Amino acid sequence: MINLTKNYEIPNFKYLTPYNIRLANKVIEENKYCKMSKGEYDYTDKLEKAISSLKNLEDISIVLLRALIHNLEKDSIKIQQVKILKEYRRRLIRHKKTLRRRDIRPLLFYIYDEKNCAKKVFKELKIISQNLEVVKKYNIVKTIVNKSNNLDAMKEEILKILENKSSNEIENYLERLLLQKSFKIYDEILMRNVFRGFLNNKFTNEMSQEYNLLDYKLKKKLYILVLEYILDNSINNELMDHWIKEILDVLGEPYDPSNNKWSGISENLKELVRMWNTKHKLNRYFNEVYTGDIRRRNFWWNYRKSIYRIEFFERYAKALIMEFKNHLIIEFGESGNACYVYELKDKNMNGVISFLDIPEYSDVSYKGKGKGKVIKFFKNKEKCDFKFDHHGAWEKRLKKDLFYRNYRRK
Repeated sequence: MINLTKNYEIPNFKYLTPYNIRLANKVIEENKYCKMSKGEYDYTDKLEKAISSLKNLEDISIVLLRALIHNLEKDSIKIQQVKILKEYRRRLIRHKKTLRRRDIRPLLFYIYDEKNCAKKVFKELKIISQNLEVVKKYNIVKTIVNKSNNLDAMKEEILKILENKSSNEIENYLERLLLQKSFKIYDEILMRNVFRGFLNNKFTNEMSQEYNLLDYKLKKKLYILVLEYILDNSINNELMDHWIKEILDVLGEPYDPSNNKWSGISENLKELVRMWNTKHKLNRYFNEVYTGDIRRRNFWWNYRKSIYRIEFFERYAKALIMEFKNHLIIEFGESGNACYVYELKDKNMNGVISFLDIPEYSDVSYKGKGKGKVIKFFKNKEKCDFKFDHHGAWEKRLKKDLFYRNYRRK
């Protein structure tokens, strides 16, 4: 036994085989020297401290070095804080051996799974690949590493190789790249494959399954690629509708002040989604909910560029609610109702949605007093900035009032 500190002991690594690594950790966990007089001393990184304390790494065989590297992450050890990695690289080069699967796979684990230490591991792997040959089957790894100046470039090279490949071809490359499907980089391969389906105007069942496997971060990355393409190219309307609806379902509205899911996405892409959503809901409202009033439809269509958020509620007097930059406008499809305009400080879209989330109002089957309370909430004469009736040349009057508040027609 080697006494590394006065607080705990570990087994001598010189006599450990790879199969004893777990046992070594267990010994440390159960060591009586970890017990302090004032309660248990919690060493979450005992094995890491033990390895870092070893002065002479020559006592550790390359087999054990390899096994340690392979198991460090599983044992929650930060590889960048130990000496094992550089010693492993030095030992491989010194022996001038041809690299085999077992030599490079432990290092690729950190790169493919995008661990915090991946950049440091890549640096060591590049030195190794520049100095040693690799068995023919895995020579593609050496080629990619030597070609890449950094970790991001290596990832791009791998993704480029796998793009536009069939499922069988991808399987073959995964084996040669020593890349498992459980690694994070594989998720990005799936994302690129789904985007390829979008570009080819098809979304197969296989792609649908791949899309559902993506986590939120990769879906957001996919959405940015899709929106950038839509912004710069003419595409099938049905395809565009499908994707923007999906994006809104996952990310929510881009100009909802309580929604931070759009952070990091450019204003151009936000505007693209906003305009699509506004046009889509205006068309639905005037084509399905409140039909036949061409004058009112044309009027609000001309202000579509000023509308940031829009919702309609058929069961509440066919209310159409539009949030402009500084105002909330509530129209009604049912006759006998004026249009109410509020400053956002007095009434806004989130306030309306929160009010309608109250159980007695959100229940579709609820009738009677609940509906009346909602209409009263919509039509608050004391708080509204102004209201107007749709009589005579109402468009001219309303246009003037909106102009005064800095809203212009298209």
